[in-house]
Amino acid sequence: MKSLIFGFHIILLLVTASYCKSDCDNLADILRKWNVEVNWNTSDGCCASSEVIFCNSKNEITDLYLESKTISGELFDIIGNFKALQYLCLNNNNLSGKIPDSIGKLSELKYLDLSNNGFTELPKNIAKLSKLEYLYLQNNQINSELPSNIGDMESLIKIDISNNKFNGKIPKSFVNLSKLEWAIMNNNEISGNIPDNFKKLYKIRELNLNTNKMRGNIPSDVAQNLNVVNLNLGNNLFYGNLPKEFQFDTLNLEYFCVENNYLTGVIPESFYTDNSDYCVNSSQKDIKSLPSAATKPQISKLFIIALNLIAFYYLLF
Repeated sequence: MKSLIFGFHIILLLVTASYCKSDCDNLADILRKWNVEVNWNTSDGCCASSEVIFCNSKNEITDLYLESKTISGELFDIIGNFKALQYLCLNNNNLSGKIPDSIGKLSELKYLDLSNNGFTELPKNIAKLSKLEYLYLQNNQINSELPSNIGDMESLIKIDISNNKFNGKIPKSFVNLSKLEWAIMNNNEISGNIPDNFKKLYKIRELNLNTNKMRGNIPSDVAQNLNVVNLNLGNNLFYGNLPKEFQFDTLNLEYFCVENNYLTGVIPESFYTDNSDYCVNSSQKDIKSLPSAATKPQISKLFIIALNLIAFYYLLF
């Protein structure tokens, strides 16, 4: 009987060991699935054999730089097993499909770059990455909404989701990203209003929402944020007067674009003579010729009612 129990323990230990792979073993599994050659043969495994893999004293992978390696296929769930990972760069490859839910297990991650691939879906639990500072997802095909609890990503400094198919509204919790400095979200299908309490983003330097389906009035506290240097709201469905708080002579704006909306007001000439990839001079200049809501309230009211009807029809169909 004792020998039987002893044998069972041995089997249990062997089974357990087989499921406790090192980071290098897990990485080797991923690379082989991507048809990438694995050629480390030292006692330290991958930690001593590559300039793109860095490890800590426990031989746990902390940095993984595999950008521009012509990798194709999916990003596998096993990526969530790298508990010490802080920097993950897989940009400029041919990866596709859903970004796995297991990405939310990378609790130490500070820097994530999955840009310039073919990813199609963002998991909601990415918001669990409370230590993440830089998130690059631009130039994919992601057709998802931003997580409702994105505000839990309390360390986020920069987010770039431009040139995707992100849809839905900007979550209310977005304004809880108190360390956020750059929010680059142009060329998507994001709708709804700019969230209230925008002033809580007191460190924001750049907000780029160009070419989305945003609507409503521009909140006054957007115009009161003295840290904003680049504000790009062009090619949306914003309407009404520019907030009176836009005191251009006291703001620190270096770039300002509101072209191709339904706004009224006057902006300084310096902001419609600048050549840009986003703003066309003539379109930006046209805002000066729109009727003022202060002098023609009847026209403005009818104008806004018509816009609401158009937006309602658009949302239905």
